[in-house]
Amino acid sequence: MANKLQRVLARLPTYWTYMRERPSWVLVLLGGRVLFVRQVERQLRRAAPRSVPPTLSSRLHVDAPDRIVPELERDGVSPRLTLSASDVAAIRAFAEQTPCTTRAAPIRSFLAGDIDAVNAERPRDVIAAYFFDRIHECPTIAKIEADPLIRAIAEGYIGGTPHHIRTRLWWSFPGKRVAEADLHAAAQDKYHFDLNDFRTVKFFFYLTDVDRMSGPHAYIAGSHHKRKIRHQYTLMVGHDEAELRAYYGDDRFHVLTGPAGTGFAEDPFIFHVGMTCKERPRLLLEIEFGPAIASKSYRYGEIG
Repeated sequence: MANKLQRVLARLPTYWTYMRERPSWVLVLLGGRVLFVRQVERQLRRAAPRSVPPTLSSRLHVDAPDRIVPELERDGVSPRLTLSASDVAAIRAFAEQTPCTTRAAPIRSFLAGDIDAVNAERPRDVIAAYFFDRIHECPTIAKIEADPLIRAIAEGYIGGTPHHIRTRLWWSFPGKRVAEADLHAAAQDKYHFDLNDFRTVKFFFYLTDVDRMSGPHAYIAGSHHKRKIRHQYTLMVGHDEAELRAYYGDDRFHVLTGPAGTGFAEDPFIFHVGMTCKERPRLLLEIEFGPAIASKSYRYGEIG
């Protein structure tokens, strides 16, 4: 209990910053976890899911685009996207040649290939390192953000004009000397949900081959529609896996693996987790859209 209280208190400055930059975010904070409130907000905004029109994309291969929004509605995830090999290669080269950085002190930039040397200088291993605003130096990422098919899917699921919220690119690394706080900071400790607005959609792309030993994404299908009452009226977003399995059943738990280029769309309100890397590092691109412009601090990863 003390641990949970400490985590809530640690987030209060972040929440305060979000509310100063976007006052309406207080409505998301107070009601965004409650299924009934989310449904009412959607009705008031008159936001209904829309089918995805046949939109051409030179960057993506999509298997049955008309099924993506219905799958997002039903399961919270649609694993039907594949990023072009040329884009995968371009972003991978950028990520290998551009310094990344940890969130926690001591903050230091380093190349992913130097991770062993970096760990040798630290008391605990780095398990996640980010590019933050440096992603703007990669033109390929900007082109994916603007891809008409990506935008059409976002509009179809959000039910209105999508606003780009945030793009992240980060490495996850195997680590042996790791504390619980490290796993929590990298969102690898528990299944959790993201509360960024009343309805958002994220696009994820694996830029390295991902199997069960290299940090695959895992999720609980349909958990954006079905939620325990006590999980709706709490400030905590992470919950123990055993408790969730007892409630949802093993058949709703899924793990997404695949070769570099594998992509999927997700409503981040479902319970999900990035599993820890056991043997090989993982490079992941995440692009998020929502119904409103997010606060500057959230968008650029300056806090939280």
